[in-house]
Amino acid sequence: MRFIAILMLGCLSTNAKAQSTDFLPVNYNVRLRLQMAIEAQTDSSHHQGFYPLNPFTYRNVRPAFAKKYRLSAPFADSTWVGRKLFNEMLIDLHTPDFDFQLHPVLNVQLGNDSRTADETPYINTRGFFVQGRIGENVAFYSDFYENQARFPMYINEWIGQNNYGGLAVLPGQGAFKGVRNQRNARDFAYASGAVSLQASRFFNFQLGYGKQFIGDGYRSFLLSDNAFSYPYFRIQSNFWRIQYTNLYTQLRDVRFKNADESFRRKYMVAHHLSVQIGERWRVGLYETVVYSDSAGTRGFEFDYLVPIIFYRPVEFALGSNAVNVILGANLHYKLTDRIRLYGQVALDEFKFSEITAGNGWWANKYTVQVGVKLLETVPGLFLQSEFNYARPYTYTHRQGDMAYTHYNQALAHTLGANFRELILIANYYRGRWFGEALFQFSWRGLDPPGENWGSQVLLGYETREQEYGNETLQGVRTNIFYSDLRAGWVVNPSYNLRFEVGLRWRDFAPDTNILQATNTTYWFVGLRTALNNIYEDF
Repeated sequence: MRFIAILMLGCLSTNAKAQSTDFLPVNYNVRLRLQMAIEAQTDSSHHQGFYPLNPFTYRNVRPAFAKKYRLSAPFADSTWVGRKLFNEMLIDLHTPDFDFQLHPVLNVQLGNDSRTADETPYINTRGFFVQGRIGENVAFYSDFYENQARFPMYINEWIGQNNYGGLAVLPGQGAFKGVRNQRNARDFAYASGAVSLQASRFFNFQLGYGKQFIGDGYRSFLLSDNAFSYPYFRIQSNFWRIQYTNLYTQLRDVRFKNADESFRRKYMVAHHLSVQIGERWRVGLYETVVYSDSAGTRGFEFDYLVPIIFYRPVEFALGSNAVNVILGANLHYKLTDRIRLYGQVALDEFKFSEITAGNGWWANKYTVQVGVKLLETVPGLFLQSEFNYARPYTYTHRQGDMAYTHYNQALAHTLGANFRELILIANYYRGRWFGEALFQFSWRGLDPPGENWGSQVLLGYETREQEYGNETLQGVRTNIFYSDLRAGWVVNPSYNLRFEVGLRWRDFAPDTNILQATNTTYWFVGLRTALNNIYEDF
């Protein structure tokens, strides 16, 4: 990483005036509510398709949001304790040369699972979030979460089913250990952070440990925040109506260990070109390559370091079996000021002649997403509908360690591959009160034990069951209905601390008795700082 540090320091510019910066939360509901506020603050040359957003571009969005919902009761407005509890960051310092903000992170939740009458699900999370600015060009953030939790039974089953290579992981939260004298309880910690350098008006460099998300939907077929955090270096260039992003990451395949007992490294290099066309269209083009370091000697391939390059020729030069390349596109259309249409396509492998032949060739691997968002067509009401489709074996590779995965989870869609999915979302906000509803209908083709019909992206595709005749939902066809209903009150809008009560209902219905049908009803109450996304709708 030495050359990256030199590059960042060498590009320092002192043209900008010192101002506050803000690493906006990537939490879906926060992102949805801030979308129009961001567009109102910036012109059409700015782009919202790559998260986390540049903290230097979107400086005053969250403070303005918090001010809009400021609680003006006597205790909350006129006392230090009241202001910090209901309206402000715990620590909020601003000087011409330095800013510093700190707030606590909490998730204290208690629930009841219809399938585990003798075990009470709970979450006990404590942590902190800090962010700040040094001088005119450097911003930083760091957060830390210490957790103990007992999850609903369907999540415990997912943990057991995804125990590849002897290491079980939590959805989006990495490895864990048990809690003494507590059956099915997990103890785990995770952290993220970044340093962002605004080198000039046009270039931003960010070195961090965390997650990325590309797209305008609830899901992403290009790159999502579904898997665990990873180290990354990101270069983002903005000029005219163009945003060009280069991303360099180091991933882990935790099924295998090196001689020093560390998990096997693999690498992902990606670039994303986003172009604003007129006032309504935004088009993004994506290309990424994943390659492994199975011998522990390959390291980072400097062939991919050139920021403007097509990866296919590089792949051929290195050997066509040495990497896994995925291409994609992201589309966004502003139908009206309050209605947005969006979509994605990802291409792993395909042959046009095989597609037109209609014979179900296994390597026709692609995904499609279409969606619509209604942003306050009725004041306070946000609606979204999204359809996702993924062919069998998408994101897989001949060698399983070069699949599009990290820490035993997909880097794109939560469900992996071989599925259809319909998502309906309705969120209503009135002042600090809120009601949120998510309904997911998914139709999946799951793999029976010992078989590979294309749903598990970690399995090498050479273990496929057949060459032709492959159809989406092959394997054990399973219908899954999932709903998540929440209501509550935002205690502090500065960092989205919420008191909420909720109900989940999940019906898992395979077509055969090879897999067990289950039905889960789970209710909960809690106090939560909602900054990130943890996907448990599978």
